[in-house]
Amino acid sequence: MIEPPRECTPDASTTRTVKLPAVFQQYFDALREKTLFVTSLDRRVAQIYLSRFGRKNEEFFEAHREFAKIANSVAFNAADLGAETVVDGQGRVLFSPELRRALELEGRDCTCTRTAAGSSTERRDI
Repeated sequence: MIEPPRECTPDASTTRTVKLPAVFQQYFDALREKTLFVTSLDRRVAQIYLSRFGRKNEEFFEAHREFAKIANSVAFNAADLGAETVVDGQGRVLFSPELRRALELEGRDCTCTRTAAGSSTERRDI
């Protein structure tokens, strides 16, 4: 099984994309599934999932109706800010304009860390 890197500092200085370091690009290149889902569940941290995990999240929200208020809020955020994308040949991942604005990512340093289901990107204020 391929292990993703634990942490990196991507380049978020461009207006539309986050450029991942080579080690993350190599990880994504080695996977069979190439489609990613980039979103935020809490409007604070961006998350990069393989699309199949995004679909599993939707199934989870649907199955846990006893937590309907929380599930609906999380599902709304994911759908409102999320979009499918791929890592391009230069290691860039496109973040939707809505996601970049909501998380105030443009022109800021950020940290990318591995999570159980994917990778998360969080803004760092210096």
